Amino acid sequence: MVARLFAHDPGVVLVLALVVHGIGDFVAQTPWMARRKPESWPAAVAHVAVYTVVFLLITLSPLQLAAIAGTHLLIDRFVLAKQLIRLRNQCVSRARRPVWAATADTGFADGTDAVTAALLVTAVDQVLHVGMNSVALVWL
Repeated sequence: MVARLFAHDPGVVLVLALVVHGIGDFVAQTPWMARRKPESWPAAVAHVAVYTVVFLLITLSPLQLAAIAGTHLLIDRFVLAKQLIRLRNQCVSRARRPVWAATADTGFADGTDAVTAALLVTAVDQVLHVGMNSVALVWL
């Protein structure tokens, strides 16, 4: 639909993906969904259902919607942003490498303040979502 009209212009698709993502991930998400989705399949599925419905504003492609929904579910349910940060923290010299278990709560080793850790995990999460959505909208 709209994404197909602008498929030749990835910049327009990125802007559309950002706007629709923001509506679906922040405006349409309830506090219950936000708190429970990492631990609860029903909360994660409810969030992804609402999130995906918002994407009907820019695409009707079942393949694009399935890719957007599937990647969003995996990223949110398994907190992949935090896991990616944990893996990145293992790519340093052995002397500076945090113990894996010490990074379980925030993705960072003890000593990283909670606000900074939360902001960085949120930023990585958003990059993953918008990146996956852009790929789905441009190339599927």
